[in-house]
Amino acid sequence: MQTYTRISISLLFFIGIPFLSAKEIVTTVKSADPTARTLTLEDDTVVSVSLGDAQIGYIGRQIKGDLVEEGDSKRLDFIWPDDPVDVQVANDINKQLHRDTVVRGRKAFRAVGENIPNFALYNQDGDLVTANSLKGKNLVMNFIFTRCAVATMCPASIARMSRLQREIKESDLKDVELVTFSFDPEYDTPGVMRLYGEQRGLDFANYTLLTGDPTAIKNIIKQLGVLVIPEDDTLNHTMATLIIDKNSKIIYRKDGSRWSTKDFLERLKVLESRKES
Repeated sequence: MQTYTRISISLLFFIGIPFLSAKEIVTTVKSADPTARTLTLEDDTVVSVSLGDAQIGYIGRQIKGDLVEEGDSKRLDFIWPDDPVDVQVANDINKQLHRDTVVRGRKAFRAVGENIPNFALYNQDGDLVTANSLKGKNLVMNFIFTRCAVATMCPASIARMSRLQREIKESDLKDVELVTFSFDPEYDTPGVMRLYGEQRGLDFANYTLLTGDPTAIKNIIKQLGVLVIPEDDTLNHTMATLIIDKNSKIIYRKDGSRWSTKDFLERLKVLESRKES
């Protein structure tokens, strides 16, 4: 288990009150116990983790996270996959994404009829997902952050995505994937995204929740026309939901969170019929 010297203070040492320090570690997971919400690391250290991280498990996989020690207990926070091969693949793809955003400049926004850019992010299982790996399916994409408390914004949009997923199941549509991006990766780790999806009844069989490198996400939302402005303790943002065809082309865009699942379902049916004809 590798330990890094970066130290962050979670509770200040002030007037005799002890603080908790977190040190970033890189380690491999030996086993997971979702019931106890623990992971056993390569050196047999047992750490408590969030429910989402315990459900992912990461067994046999390299991860990184912030280790917090409090007395005899140890907790691992902000867990991210850290497989060297995946990290290199993600870095290469996302560097190209950034270069593309810079070159496009004021014309970074991709309108209906253009293709979405390639990207590399992590899903709710901690697996690497690229835009290219999603080709071959019609996609419905939206953008949220899990801490959003405005009922008419992210919660309303994700509720519509959940309803659309149910309606897709009841229809004859095939090869449709719903994809939700987080634009708050400082908080929304794969474990957070997994728990968020489960609490909202999303079926991960055809639903992908994405988070990852902050710069990559900034480039994605810039190219796909979502504005995010940090303000006080929250994020002010616009919203958009897109339909992407099997070749990564943007077919339809609806701004705001109040869109009709019936409208999207009908558009997906028309898109599918064009492919079959």
